Amino acid sequence: MGKLFCRLVIVLVMAYMGITGTANAQENARYGIRLGLSLADISGDIDAYYAKTAIKEGVMFGISAAIPQGDRFFIQPEVYYVIKGTKNDTDAKEKLSLSYLEIPVLLRFVVIPQGPVRPSIFIGPAADLLLGAKYVYGTEDTDIMDFTNKMDASLIIGGGVDFPVGKHEIGLNVRYAHGFVNLNDTRGATQGLKVNNRAVSLILGYTF
Repeated sequence: MGKLFCRLVIVLVMAYMGITGTANAQENARYGIRLGLSLADISGDIDAYYAKTAIKEGVMFGISAAIPQGDRFFIQPEVYYVIKGTKNDTDAKEKLSLSYLEIPVLLRFVVIPQGPVRPSIFIGPAADLLLGAKYVYGTEDTDIMDFTNKMDASLIIGGGVDFPVGKHEIGLNVRYAHGFVNLNDTRGATQGLKVNNRAVSLILGYTF
């Protein structure tokens, strides 16, 4: 299922690139910058890592575009650098740190398109390209890229509010992302174990 979902994400990203390549999309799109906090963990065969995992905090930042599809619907592609992973609940010095280039393609519905507060909800897939993978204990770390799948595919769902400031907007959204691709590379020492990313993110944005 993970590989199929991953292919679907790639198709959607390529379709988005075709859409944004048109002059009409470029003219009507609105662009923004994003900064947020990722509260990440893993699910699956976690006993192979720690007796109990805990949320690992990480930074995320990136850019976005909102392409209108009428008054209330938007296609919203984004690109983020994001830190995921987990940590040992009984020993905070022991962590799994995963850094990704995350590319969501979201369908956003604005509940109230006019007014001082504009709430919205969104859903969509994301492709996650692994940039780095480390096992960390205290000040020492070990590279585990060779034992970690280089790509993840996740489903994102969430909501937020935007506040108009002149012709621009300041927004805050909360989202949950669940990965469908096994983090373990089948060549690794943990072959056969199934572990997936999951994260709740709080993101502050400024749209031009």
